[in-house]
Amino acid sequence: MKALYKDRRFQAVVAANVLSSIGSGITMLAIPLLLVASPHGNRQFGTIMLIMTVISFAATPYIGILIDRMSRKKLLLTVELIGFTMVMLFVIVGFVTDYSTIHYIILYGTGNLYYTFFYPTIFALNQEVFSKEAFQSLNSIMEIQGQLSSMLAGAVASLVITRWSLQWILTVDAATYIAAFLCLLSIPYKQSSERSDKKHTAMKEGLTFIKENRSVSIFLLLSFMPFIAVMMTNYLFPIYLTQELNASPAA
Repeated sequence: MKALYKDRRFQAVVAANVLSSIGSGITMLAIPLLLVASPHGNRQFGTIMLIMTVISFAATPYIGILIDRMSRKKLLLTVELIGFTMVMLFVIVGFVTDYSTIHYIILYGTGNLYYTFFYPTIFALNQEVFSKEAFQSLNSIMEIQGQLSSMLAGAVASLVITRWSLQWILTVDAATYIAAFLCLLSIPYKQSSERSDKKHTAMKEGLTFIKENRSVSIFLLLSFMPFIAVMMTNYLFPIYLTQELNASPAA
């Protein structure tokens, strides 16, 4: 474990994950509060959450195929650059004119897509770069660190949202994208020769497995219940906070 902590690759991966969790987390917590506070925002927030959940669910298998076919490091760097570009566009918009509901919706949607790409890709990169023993320890550390970063992002977001305008919050977010990009860029990487370029049949195999193992499929379906509960609280908390308690985020 001590050797892992001293590994520069480990330090770079954890730093990139921390930056991504905090920077994007602040924005993804601020946007729902701003969206809910806009006219008809609670309905629009629920709609965009539903749409993005369906898109992420449908896109995930194809993202997995893309991860297996491409250089995982290049894919991560591309995701970071796209995230930076999108956020910077809205920083410019904020300095030129006022934000509207459509801006909040686009920001929330692109933020969700970023998470959908980033996390499976970085875990796949870890599996390719580190040994099996180190990979298991690193995953545990990243999971704990991710939860702590989310808590920190919530605390920071509650403070800055009442003091900063959105364009400055997005500027911080953009800076974390670049910092994460530089951390990932520093990781020595060589694509594993074990990966095959043969045509993937994972979708067909998955459907066949579901048909042949219905009890397992029911169990997996029920395991989504906690996820649905979390999604419901993510939707209801901003509405309850702003419309029922009439409280600021800092409260």
